[in-house]
Amino acid sequence: MSYTVLALLLGLLSWMGGTSAIAAAEEACLDEWESLELNDTQWVQLEQLEAQLDEQIDTILPISMETERQIEQLEEGFEETVESLFSDGQLQQLEQLDEWIDNQEYAIAPELWDDEEARLTAEQYRQLETLWAEYERRFQAIVTAEQAQRMALLEEQLDEAIEAILPEPTTNQERQIEAVEADFEQQFYALLSPAQRQQWEVNEACYEAEAATL
Repeated sequence: MSYTVLALLLGLLSWMGGTSAIAAAEEACLDEWESLELNDTQWVQLEQLEAQLDEQIDTILPISMETERQIEQLEEGFEETVESLFSDGQLQQLEQLDEWIDNQEYAIAPELWDDEEARLTAEQYRQLETLWAEYERRFQAIVTAEQAQRMALLEEQLDEAIEAILPEPTTNQERQIEAVEADFEQQFYALLSPAQRQQWEVNEACYEAEAATL
């Protein structure tokens, strides 16, 4: 698995504290997944549910090859613009950070290099989550606050541009999507123990409360 600057930045922006209400809430609340302490069987079941949901939504609201091509072009433009924010020295540091996380991820979950959909154990998920937190810390030590803010703005613009070219769902499609999402939620709750369900509700309430104060 090779992380380009684009992939790294798109993934990281959702982690960076201060760039959104959700990110800020996550700093004050328990991690929603780690706090559930899912076992290996539950992780596998959750992966299957997510894959099923993605497939159902893709069937309900398919994206044409032309739209996919346009999205790729937007992402390429985003990458070029983001790279222009950094000095040569920063880009070199980011490349080194890229190589570091590749090596660390391979050590934790080498099966991902052969199959990005490979099933991982709960311990592997926990280790990867810790790894990404450390990546975030190192990344923020390289970039300035102004660059981070600019990146967040660029990502918002990218999201808006992609949303503008995605097909608009019909009323019937919206109903179908809502139905499969509701079914996913029910099945997700069904695989949790009573204690895990309670913890999930506590986590959600914490995120909502924290976000409301920002």
